[in-house]
Amino acid sequence: AVVSTQSTGNVLNNWTAASTLLDQRLQNFLGGVENTTLVNMIEDQYDWETSGNDTTDAWWPQKAWDTLTTDIRATCPANTLTDTLNSSPQMQVFRLYIEHRPSDIMSNSMNQGEHRRWGSWHGWDTEALFNFKYFRDSQYNETAEHDVALKTQLRTLLKNFVCGHMREWAPQKSIYIRNNAPWVQFLNESQPQQDLCRFWYNNGFKNWGWQN
Repeated sequence: AVVSTQSTGNVLNNWTAASTLLDQRLQNFLGGVENTTLVNMIEDQYDWETSGNDTTDAWWPQKAWDTLTTDIRATCPANTLTDTLNSSPQMQVFRLYIEHRPSDIMSNSMNQGEHRRWGSWHGWDTEALFNFKYFRDSQYNETAEHDVALKTQLRTLLKNFVCGHMREWAPQKSIYIRNNAPWVQFLNESQPQQDLCRFWYNNGFKNWGWQN
């Protein structure tokens, strides 16, 4: 199960806009009912800032929103599905979680005249694996060393896995591809975003997985 944080269609340039969108979306989930307590809990879980435009190189409103929605729609359901499949003696399913993100911002044409930083998005792993053939011209100007590192790590990982050279990778272990060196890291935890997934499931968000 390959999961990466995914950029959504909602452009968020500050934390106030992110909070407004969160409140609106939650009301949709809850049938029009406003739940300020749950909003505050979510903002706390995802380290929401309260001072308007404050951002860091590691965390900013767009990434917080994209990570939140990806946890609900992809990461947490993929964790559950992987556990279910691994309960069968006939199957072994492995977890790969990609935190790496493109080094360049989106182009004007892709974002209605506004620049913003990408998180990782659905298909970024495939884009890197096949040498950046699709998005290169439309969403960034060049392939930087930072992005080439993802291509190299993915190709090496796939080759070693297919050739049986990764016996230390087991269904109980997740592989993370980080955004900075060292790129690949084994972790003993079985589920990416495990604590956040538990939070969502405890608050009734278990059946909102993305289906395609």
